[in-house]
Amino acid sequence: MEEYNEITPLIEETDNYELNKLFRKTKLKVLEVIISTLIVLILISINQGKKLFLFDFVSDSTDIDTIHSLFSGQTFGFIIYGFLLFVLGFSVYMAVITHQRNIAFLPLKHRFDFYDLIGVVPVFLAVVVILNAFFLSPAIVHGPSMEPTFVENDAVIIFHLNRNFESQDIIIYDRGDALLIKRLIGVPGDHLKVDLTGVYLNGVNLNVEGYETEYHNYDGVIPEGFYFIMGDNHNESNDSRYFGLIESKDLLGKVIFKF
Repeated sequence: MEEYNEITPLIEETDNYELNKLFRKTKLKVLEVIISTLIVLILISINQGKKLFLFDFVSDSTDIDTIHSLFSGQTFGFIIYGFLLFVLGFSVYMAVITHQRNIAFLPLKHRFDFYDLIGVVPVFLAVVVILNAFFLSPAIVHGPSMEPTFVENDAVIIFHLNRNFESQDIIIYDRGDALLIKRLIGVPGDHLKVDLTGVYLNGVNLNVEGYETEYHNYDGVIPEGFYFIMGDNHNESNDSRYFGLIESKDLLGKVIFKF
C-alpha cells in the first residue's frame, strides 16, 4: 500500500509534465497558424485584380489571352476564404482552451492532432502567396502565337520582381483587353523599320511572315521605355507589327522556365 502511494505522485507528475508540454506546443502552433492565415488573407485581399496573381478571384481569363492563370474565379475564392476562416475560428477555439487549461491530456491531444493537420495548409499557402505576390507566377500558354517555342497548355513560370528586360526575353504583356506572351525583338536604342516590305532591326531584315498590308508603319529609334514585340509564330501572332510599340509599364514579367 505504501509503495502504491509513493508511485502515484510520480505518475501524476509525469501526466502534468506532458499536459503542460502539450499546452506550450499548442500555443506556439496557434501563433504560427494565426499569423500565416492573416498573411494569406491580407495578401489575397490587396492583390485582387492583379494580373497573374494565382488567387485573383474577381477576374477571369478571356479567349484572346495567350496566357492564363492556373486558378481564378469566385468558386475557387469561396473555397479558399471559407477554409481559411474555418482555420482562423478553430485557432481561436484552441487558444481559448489552452488559456483556460481546463482540459485533460487525451482530449487536448486529439484536438491538437486535428489542428496540426489542417494548420499545415495556411502555412503552405503563406509561402505560396508571398512568392506569387512578389516574385513568381505560374501560368498556362494559350494559342499558337509562340509556336514552336511554346505550344497550347505549356506551363511556364514568370518572374516579375526584376524589371530589367533585354532583347530576346520572352515576356508577358498586358494589352488591357488581354494578356499576351511574346518575344522582345526591339529594345530602347535600336533602329526599327516596319513597312509593307517587312521588319528591319538595325538594318537587318528579320524575314518575318504575316499580313504586311496591315502592318503598323514605323521608322526610327525605339525611345526609352518602349519595346517592339513579336510572336515566334509570325503567321499566327497579333503583336507590335499591328499595334505598334509597347510601354515598359505594361510588361508584367518574363518567362524563366517551361515545364
